[in-house]
Amino acid sequence: MKYKNTNPFAVYDPNQVDDSEDMDLHWEDFLTNLREEFESQVGKEVHATGEEMGWQRKSGEKTFTLEKTKDVFDEIIPNTQHLSYYIYKMDYNKYVARVFHHDSPMGETYKLTIQEKAI
Repeated sequence: MKYKNTNPFAVYDPNQVDDSEDMDLHWEDFLTNLREEFESQVGKEVHATGEEMGWQRKSGEKTFTLEKTKDVFDEIIPNTQHLSYYIYKMDYNKYVARVFHHDSPMGETYKLTIQEKAI
């Protein structure tokens, strides 16, 4: 998959930090980056499609309302404590998140589209 911007704008990857103090800063930086990108999108619907999820490499989709900026993380991550999350902006209101964890070491891909609400 080719990304328009090869640099993710928000990264949560515990493998990039050495100690708990750095981890706290890493987490806060991640949340700040999500807030800066999605603050204006709160209240909108997000449609997410996932590919290569889990050890069975399943696909699926869901739609959720962005109630807080961290929902783009919380609503799609699997139920595991050890994971890495990278999110890229592809276009206006289109994003790709890559999630890596023990059941998916090669990574899961989530395409997120922020839906403009009809007036």
